[in-house]
Amino acid sequence: MSRRSPWQSLFIVLAALWIGACSSGNDCVSREAHRKLPTDAPQQPDVTAVAPQFGADSDRDGVPDVFDLAPQDAASALPPLVAETEFNNNIIDANAVGRSAPFLLSGSLANGTSYRVDSDYFSFTATAGARIAVVVFAGTVEKGALVPVSSAIATPRATVLDDTGAPVAGRTISTRSGEGLGLVMPKAGTYYVEISDVRIAEEEYDVPWVALVLPD
Repeated sequence: MSRRSPWQSLFIVLAALWIGACSSGNDCVSREAHRKLPTDAPQQPDVTAVAPQFGADSDRDGVPDVFDLAPQDAASALPPLVAETEFNNNIIDANAVGRSAPFLLSGSLANGTSYRVDSDYFSFTATAGARIAVVVFAGTVEKGALVPVSSAIATPRATVLDDTGAPVAGRTISTRSGEGLGLVMPKAGTYYVEISDVRIAEEEYDVPWVALVLPD
């Protein structure tokens, strides 16, 4: 029998996690709709990207990487967390992380009163050739642990953009199967992570999300 790769194992474990969340009857956390101007870039095009390659337990702390919010650091339970502050719907108004990976992002995608699309932007730094992975979940962080929520409409999209706003890599992510985005940074400098969802413009939408950005 062939041995599963770490990435295949990631899919299997996260699929089980989401099936359990759905069956328990969890629902999205209600958030007040953002009352700001419309985003200038609601959706980015698909750009070729590679899947992140996680080890089973990178820091050997006994917690599998897919459940460990600090998988590179055995002494830390949680990487630095940056919660979104509206208005952050474009690269000019992006929330500053102020560091390179690893870090944790959190926010909420919701319909606004003056617009139907919400995108959340965060700026960070990276060195040339650095490899990072972005994993997005529909959920929240409570007491240092990831708490998923079930939502039939949640199909978040992660995009990494360079300092000009051009996409470097991006893909729509299935939170139920635990897909992620991985890429090699082409140069040193400032980059942006955008979290969005194409379905937010189609119906009432309010979904909390968490993004884990890691050295891969």
